Amino acid sequence: MPRHALRAGSTAVAVGLLTLGAAPAGHADEAPETLRFSDYGKTVNVEPYTDGGYTSPLWTSAVNTSSQPLKDFTVTIDASAFKGQLSLSASDTPTPCVSRSESVLVCDSEKLDDGRPVPPGGHMRGIDFRLRTLAAARPGFSGQIRITAEKNGAVIGKTGIKAAVADIGPVTDRHGQDVSGVKPGAVLGTTAGFTQYSARGLDGVWVSASLSPGLSFTKEFGNCEYGDEGYGSGARCYVETPVEPGHAYDVGSFPFKVDGTALAERWGVTVSAERPSYPELSHSHRGDGPRLNLSERPSGPGLLQRGGASASVQADNTLDLQVLGTSVDGKAGQVVRAKLGVRNNGAAVFRQWYGSDRGDDPGVIVQVTVPAGTTAVDVPERCKAMGESGAQVYWCYQDVDDTWFEVGQLTSYDFGLRIDKPSALAPGSVKLTRPESDDNSKNNTAAVIVTVDGKLGDGSVPAPGGDGSTGGSGGSGSAGGTGSTAGSQDSAGTSAAGGTGTGAPDPAPRGSMASTGAGPLAWYAAGAAAVLATGASLFTAARRRRAA
Repeated sequence: MPRHALRAGSTAVAVGLLTLGAAPAGHADEAPETLRFSDYGKTVNVEPYTDGGYTSPLWTSAVNTSSQPLKDFTVTIDASAFKGQLSLSASDTPTPCVSRSESVLVCDSEKLDDGRPVPPGGHMRGIDFRLRTLAAARPGFSGQIRITAEKNGAVIGKTGIKAAVADIGPVTDRHGQDVSGVKPGAVLGTTAGFTQYSARGLDGVWVSASLSPGLSFTKEFGNCEYGDEGYGSGARCYVETPVEPGHAYDVGSFPFKVDGTALAERWGVTVSAERPSYPELSHSHRGDGPRLNLSERPSGPGLLQRGGASASVQADNTLDLQVLGTSVDGKAGQVVRAKLGVRNNGAAVFRQWYGSDRGDDPGVIVQVTVPAGTTAVDVPERCKAMGESGAQVYWCYQDVDDTWFEVGQLTSYDFGLRIDKPSALAPGSVKLTRPESDDNSKNNTAAVIVTVDGKLGDGSVPAPGGDGSTGGSGGSGSAGGTGSTAGSQDSAGTSAAGGTGTGAPDPAPRGSMASTGAGPLAWYAAGAAAVLATGASLFTAARRRRAA
């Protein structure tokens, strides 16, 4: 062949060989895996709730399996398989990741662990991210989220997470409105609606309605059972109506009355594909009215929300909680019984606990100050000392088994007080500290008086109320008590020293209801005050020693 043809042929072969050896355009080179990611062993179901936004954080981390420190790399989280179904975002604040699109996050190692290299065998800082359903998400849609680590254009580690748009059936999308200033006797109604968030339809749905103790149903539907839920009244209904996938429906209203004992009340309505097993109804009966129905809503779904529809009802009603003190007499060294208490005079029933569980965040707290000259040697289980042993101040709360403080109910606190120094005897007190006030604050404080031979100590101060009586200026009384000459309670509730005394009356029948709402816990504040006072005393003593 001619020389110029040979040169051209060799050039073409060289170019061809280079072309075959080049990496495809737009793809990172594969390199030895130096980051080994942890794998998710299950599919992540993304639920369609837009009130809370995103799912709980997902998390990914990796180990440097090489023999060299690793730095200057990126981690990409790619949910493009869910485009139009889910959105992706970083959950850390500040975040080491940047959103490239609605479905892609890129995280720079310079922002992980403040740019420190990942040592051999060490863990890369975990990356948190969240997923959220979009309006067009289809229940049951599934795919994989790809996680890739790259350095200098080469892949150094990868993994995947399986995910799916949850198929969960009825989801609440229409909610109730809170109301306040409602007079007892008023009649209101519930408001609730749902979307069938599923790829399948239903032949009917179960509807449950719950009312707190201060509310009562005024109309009973024929396809519902009514009874006591243990913390109020409830209804269980089966509505036999075809429910189509993706369609929205309103639930017929449950009319209810605001009763005379109402104060801070609540109603709730839930919809489910299966018969609810909790809470159970006791003393149930079938309604005898028209049928409860659903009505399809042409406008489509509203705001999707976890749980059912609910609303609060604040009644314009009165509440009078009265504390009861006592007066007891004894001898030096004797232990006398001081039975104190708090009673609900009405007209409203009051919530005992505001936390998620009974015993969490009390609604009623009584502060007991032990009389000077005595020591509390026997303290009720429901009372906690503020300070160290030998404390003179206690916080007392209600029975954990009760959630509602019924009208006429009395909670008593039986203290055993030892008379240590008769000459120092001075009145103590019992005071309602939570709620901070009610409609009759005059009886929120009462005296706790301990005497020897009917006498207080030298220099004692008047009892709370200003006249040495055992009750507040708006009322007096004792929760009962026995001692050497314990106080007794007459029919008007006025305490008088002398006699053998009477035991505390048994508390009135109590109701119960699941706790809702929230509020600050008084125990923490009181404990903090005690710690600050102790610190101040130690600081003052230390300064005096230095001065000496």
